Amino acid sequence: DRWNLTEKDYFTMCVNKTSWYTVIGPLRLGGVVGGADNASLKLMVEAGEKLGIGFQIHDDILNLSGDQSKYGKEIGDDLLEGKRTLMLIKLLSLCSAAEKEQLESVFRLPRGQRKKEVGYVMDLIEKYDTIDYARRMSSRLVNEARAMLSEAKWKEGTEAAEAAGCLDAIAKFAV
Repeated sequence: DRWNLTEKDYFTMCVNKTSWYTVIGPLRLGGVVGGADNASLKLMVEAGEKLGIGFQIHDDILNLSGDQSKYGKEIGDDLLEGKRTLMLIKLLSLCSAAEKEQLESVFRLPRGQRKKEVGYVMDLIEKYDTIDYARRMSSRLVNEARAMLSEAKWKEGTEAAEAAGCLDAIAKFAV
């Protein structure tokens, strides 16, 4: 159980877990079919990494603050599972030594016992405003990805412009 994870560690996990499968692969496939040049295909990887990270952060936020009937999973489930989300990593970097020690003790508990302590963890998340931090980070990454994708070169024609517009709309909708 590592408690010294950094944002960079989290971003690497997101790229490996979410970005390639969910964003980069489909994005590059569309780029190939749409006649994107090699530089644009490379750009799609970089933009796809950012978009995938932004999407994963947003998913993690929903797990803590979403509407369970819309989200489809138990709210707070990531905390029960002990997942190191951006919010938790940021919290660990901001809280006091005593709070960090208490957090670590909560996450050493079995899931059933941990459930009783989720309120404490959520109180700290609210105290240090790490959900808002994560929202800002997600928005920034998605906006950077959208700007990068707007630079991609496609085959000339109406369909290409329409496809680029759809791609931007999907990126915007992702978060």
